[in-house]
This record gives sequence, structure tokens and C-alpha cells, in this order.
Amino acid sequence: MLYGRRNATESWHAELRRTRSRLPVSGMAMQSFYLCCLVITQNARSIERLRRSSAPPEVDVA
Repeated sequence: MLYGRRNATESWHAELRRTRSRLPVSGMAMQSFYLCCLVITQNARSIERLRRSSAPPEVDVA
């Protein structure tokens, strides 16, 4: 179980490196805040995608 989480974390870090060569903010506090918002947004998008894919076809998810 823990190893699966490690793979997911490494995958997320690889994605960040691939798409973001440099953060658009400066300072440790702003970088932490930016990454926190980025992770929250990514998780919300994943949850919504899973919710829509698991809903029965006859149910309007929106």
C-alpha cells in the first residue's frame, strides 16, 4: 500500500518537473502556497473525474 503511494507521489513530481520548469512566484511562503493550491486543484479535478465516471448513465451529474 505504501509503495503504491510512493509511485503516485513520484509520478506527481515527474509531472511537475515536466510541466513547470520554474514556479511563477518567488519566496518560500508563496511557493508553498502555490504548490498547495496546485495540489488541491489537481485533487478536486481527479475527484470530479472519478465521480462523473462512476455515475450511472441515466443520472445527470452536473
